[in-house]
Amino acid sequence: MKFMRAFIAIELPSELKEKIDDVISELEDADFCDAKWVSEEKLHLTCKFLGEISKEQAEKVKAVLLAITKSTKSFTIQLEGLGHFNQRVLWIGGSSDQQAESLAKRIDADLNKLGFPKEDREFSIHLTLARIKKVYNWAKMKQILAENETKDFGSFKADKIKLIESILSAKGHTYRELSSFGLQ
Repeated sequence: MKFMRAFIAIELPSELKEKIDDVISELEDADFCDAKWVSEEKLHLTCKFLGEISKEQAEKVKAVLLAITKSTKSFTIQLEGLGHFNQRVLWIGGSSDQQAESLAKRIDADLNKLGFPKEDREFSIHLTLARIKKVYNWAKMKQILAENETKDFGSFKADKIKLIESILSAKGHTYRELSSFGLQ
């Protein structure tokens, strides 16, 4: 049986991806850390990481996502503030008046009925910019975080979710869309 590494995500519009890519370039040029920066085409908001799944499981996930999206309205996500998780992941935060959180909780609960493990932490809207290997200028990193703590990076209408396969290779990850589901 063939397995694929998959996740469910909210895609950003291309113009916002371009804007965030410019932010990433500025951060990279600030030269405060050794990091693996996210490329523009890979920018997304993860709703749920599924891990290794079979083709049969992917079909069941698609059915669940179709049912969820038929009763879920589109909503606005505001991207704001730069932060980090344990000095290992640099991110832009977000808010949505709880709609993204509600969507993620429903996905988690409905997929749990199929045997997928429930998330062990609360969903938090965040757009990963980099995976930090080593910070070599803490003062500059703290300054950049402080200067961008409440910065408005833009907003967009979340009107679809996608099931995406992450294909690992010697060159890194590439993403392949398996299915896209429009929100009402």
